[in-house]
Amino acid sequence: MQNLNNTINSKLENYIIRAATLNDIDDAVNLENKYWVEMSGKPGSDAGELLHLWKSPIMKLERDSCTVFTKDNIMVGLAYVEDRDPFVKLESSVFVHPEFMGKGIGAYFICWLEARAELSIPKAPDNTRIVLDQYKPVTDITGRNFLERNGYQAVRYFSRMEREIKSLPPEPDFPEGLSVVSGDNMAMRKNEFNRVYAQAQIEIFRDHWGFVEQSVDALVEELEHWEKHKPNFDPSLVFAAMAGNEMVAQLVCTPSIPEDTEMAYIEVVGVVKEWRQKGIALALLHYVFRELFQREIYKVSLDVDSESLTGATRLYEKAGMHSAWQEINFEKEIRPGKDLATQ
Repeated sequence: MQNLNNTINSKLENYIIRAATLNDIDDAVNLENKYWVEMSGKPGSDAGELLHLWKSPIMKLERDSCTVFTKDNIMVGLAYVEDRDPFVKLESSVFVHPEFMGKGIGAYFICWLEARAELSIPKAPDNTRIVLDQYKPVTDITGRNFLERNGYQAVRYFSRMEREIKSLPPEPDFPEGLSVVSGDNMAMRKNEFNRVYAQAQIEIFRDHWGFVEQSVDALVEELEHWEKHKPNFDPSLVFAAMAGNEMVAQLVCTPSIPEDTEMAYIEVVGVVKEWRQKGIALALLHYVFRELFQREIYKVSLDVDSESLTGATRLYEKAGMHSAWQEINFEKEIRPGKDLATQ
């Protein structure tokens, strides 16, 4: 905290520093998009998506956000964290206006994030490792170097994979006995579906790198918020592969993304461990590709761990996708201890 105070006193006395409010959403989107356009040539944020996050159960703006404004009310810095049960892995996002780099704003946010992370220690299980995460595109050389100088380590690469759907994909080849249902055509009641979906998702991602298991109740709360508030949420693009009453695979797609309104995005795709190596994931991809093609959506993307423990990258390449760009997961340890994340 002393470093934080010194930074404020020496460099930031001419700025206004406060938590974000929902009224700041347009300023925040503009700032984030200045960054993304510089890094990738495309905007990467919109008001609907950011509001969905800021209103979610994993954030409280007054505690989990920080802004820096000039005296004439221009937002030049923004930081926020997502903090999920069991509170051992805080995902942070930081944006500084390109014209205000090197003025101490980034250094202030480094200190603010660590002070904020300290608040999670009493909520985390005893003797567990607590880390701060932050993602940077590979194109952000300055940001990557800055994090490394401040004690962050690059721990994983992730790839954005894309595909153009130029013709109707092949019929999906599901194992005998499996059926596919969509979120707008579920036999079970909605609250029952969300609970089954959450339980299956935990099983699907338990052996994925970086996975930290949440309680089913916490995940159900996130799912319900997603359905009510996420822009472009379309229940007809939520698919589950069912073996009787058992959910064995999932795929969730949204019809557009901020950086390309004509490109769909696959938020989730995965198969329960005991059902892998049966072609189910590839069949689900073909299933959604066909659905998108019939809706005249001809581009689709997803993000994947480049070193996936389950061979996901090879699967997506088999489905005709290619890597378009990469980002790096940086991590800083706040408290040593037993690591609850899958490694």
